[in-house]
Amino acid sequence: MVRETHSWHCTATPLQPQSFTVQSSGTPAAGCHRNPPERIDVKKHLKPTPAARRKIEFRYYDLKKNWRKVKPHLSDPLLNYILVHDVDKFTREELGKPFTAGKYPADFDCQWWRTRHKGRTIRFHPFMNYVLDDASHWLVNFTLRLAMLVEPDREWRIITSQEHSTVWDGRDTLFDFNLQAFGASPLSCYFAASDDELSPGEYL
Repeated sequence: MVRETHSWHCTATPLQPQSFTVQSSGTPAAGCHRNPPERIDVKKHLKPTPAARRKIEFRYYDLKKNWRKVKPHLSDPLLNYILVHDVDKFTREELGKPFTAGKYPADFDCQWWRTRHKGRTIRFHPFMNYVLDDASHWLVNFTLRLAMLVEPDREWRIITSQEHSTVWDGRDTLFDFNLQAFGASPLSCYFAASDDELSPGEYL
């Protein structure tokens, strides 16, 4: 199951570090206007890329299992600046609301995906605070910065398409909040975003 079909435009506004605080959340946003996504045929995304030829068995960087490694980096000033800088563009455009320091992306998400896992409601995990449906292009710079902080020895880079943007280590691992939470397979995540590949460490 893959969504993330939002069209987008990159801006040239430079990123500058600032200090922000982050508070906890986990409550679905009221008045969410989006409908549950359609199932998308993964086959239409298959391309003859080097990764496909090598038949890589893709996997997610397990955010639940590795949360103790991730959590200490969430106070990074540049990371928080990127989060507010980028997500604010999405929430203002789509919802008419500002995204400010101290908020989570999940504060603006209706969390339809929590009830679509084999008919049961999945238990909320702290990593899900950073899930916001349709906003992968506005979350990917934050995700890249976080991946580089958590696993600095890997060559993390952004891969992107009109449908989805995610972070890949160039081997077999994807660092992704949205589709990992939605229950989409790592393979579908890779191919949904594999139209363009940026250089390691390059922001979108």
